[in-house]
Amino acid sequence: MANRTPEQEKEIGARVVDRYTEGVKHSENFRQRIDLLAPFVEATRSNVQSSAAPGAALLGRMYDSEGISSADLAVRQIGSYLHGPGSQWFGLMDENPIVNQDDDGREWYEDCRDRMLKQAAGGAFYPESYEADMDWAIFGTGHMRIEKRPPLPYESPFGFQGLRFNSFKAGRFVVFENGRGEVDEDYVELKKTAKAAVDLWGYKNLPENVQEAYDNNKANEFRFIQGIYPRRHGEKTYGNKAMPFASCVAEYQSKKTVYESGYPEFPDVVNRWTRCWGEPYGRGLGEIALNTLITLNTAVKLDTEAMALRIKPALAQRHDSVIGDRRFSPWGVTIVKVNAGEPLQNALAPIVTGNSNYSFSQIDAKVLKDQIRRIFYADMLEQLMALEGQQEMRVYVFQQKQNIVQKMLGPTYGRWESEFGIPWVARVFNLMLRERAFAPPPSIILELGGQPKVRFESPLARAQRSEQIDSMNQAMQDLQPVINMQIAEWEKTGKQPAQWVLDGYDFDKYREKVNQNRGVPATVTLSDRQIDAIRGSRAEAERAAQAGAEAMQFTEGIKNVAPMVAAAGQSQKAA
Repeated sequence: MANRTPEQEKEIGARVVDRYTEGVKHSENFRQRIDLLAPFVEATRSNVQSSAAPGAALLGRMYDSEGISSADLAVRQIGSYLHGPGSQWFGLMDENPIVNQDDDGREWYEDCRDRMLKQAAGGAFYPESYEADMDWAIFGTGHMRIEKRPPLPYESPFGFQGLRFNSFKAGRFVVFENGRGEVDEDYVELKKTAKAAVDLWGYKNLPENVQEAYDNNKANEFRFIQGIYPRRHGEKTYGNKAMPFASCVAEYQSKKTVYESGYPEFPDVVNRWTRCWGEPYGRGLGEIALNTLITLNTAVKLDTEAMALRIKPALAQRHDSVIGDRRFSPWGVTIVKVNAGEPLQNALAPIVTGNSNYSFSQIDAKVLKDQIRRIFYADMLEQLMALEGQQEMRVYVFQQKQNIVQKMLGPTYGRWESEFGIPWVARVFNLMLRERAFAPPPSIILELGGQPKVRFESPLARAQRSEQIDSMNQAMQDLQPVINMQIAEWEKTGKQPAQWVLDGYDFDKYREKVNQNRGVPATVTLSDRQIDAIRGSRAEAERAAQAGAEAMQFTEGIKNVAPMVAAAGQSQKAA
């Protein structure tokens, strides 16, 4: 296939910029809501619809930080429940149960999982996941891009250079859904200096205005639009440009295509907290707390202004009665002119408002703060953190409170799995597999054809599965009196019960279910084949022992019979 013609590249670049512009137009209400909410919970998301000078203050209009602290606590704790750093928050297994019963197959999948987690730590996943979780839980829509770490011109890459995880903040991207309601197309705005653009896309590919800025060492930024979308059949050429998903970067002003590549699968994960029908973007906890946040901020602002009026009240001053400046500092001296015998208040006096109490707000700020903390789960999360610090804390109490929080997040967790967790694992696994970043798979996977599937091992996922183990253990406790009675009858009569209550349980499956739900590593468990071998050896040893006991009993019997035979023989001779 031939390369793109200049006309084709111009058409693609223009379509990317126009599609982004159309997406911004249709997401205007969402972007406005982000600008309204951001100062109360996460100020770095501000100025979506407008621009601010670098380094400008973002909290100038804020009088209370309860929303910021509660949102931060909620995001950090929820993130630790889902994909905490240092934890093995997911596992891999095969769709084929035969592979899962094989030690080599299970251990290979665990090794793949460990390598993926190592790439997550080295590719800045955990700091970027905080940003994505903030956008997801608070603003409603999270975004993360997963791709290979791109080399810079002065680097000499050799082999697989690792992964890079990058989160685009709320309001800085636009998304489109396919017919199944899944996001498979998104566009982001990139602001790059001329030097950064040359490092990423090459000098020759940039428009003249960017080249000129690079030649003159200018530090101003240029706008680029990157679009990732399903590639049209007629646009496929070769290499990365023939892959199912296109990646095109265009300079915004000239609409010139500066870079084109592709992905074998959609490289971005976009998850929504909750959704309104027909909306591609989600709505988060901040949506619920917004009115309370505004009310609290306004009440604190009015109280602050009232306090200032009380301490430094507005003054009524007769014309030309004050000489110099009025001084409100302790022992400050203000010189005034009054007539002989005239009261000072005639020349300078505070304006009386009729209320000497500076706290004019009739709204209970504490009630509002408590409500905000409940919305963001901060009250329950702080209780858990307090319990963690108690050395004599009862484990049962802590687990029960933790289970309450995890069950409250349960409905949201299902959406997180389908829109973030599973796509994230699939993308990382496929990318590393293509780059040969895993050890060679064992023979059983090569013979049967590996079909990996993800199993989440986060505290929240285990909490949902722990009810199965609790039910199993409770059943054993309920049956314990019957088991004890049957054991006592066995010991008394020497015969096992005809209806042994434990006959109704498969303890191999019981063991396997406990291992799965608790996330026990395959390296410390045995395969079914090994277990059968151990049981076969034990049965053989028991048969050998029984045969030995029978032989010894027979020998002892012969010893006892021999004197009787000898005596009988002597009796016959005597006769």
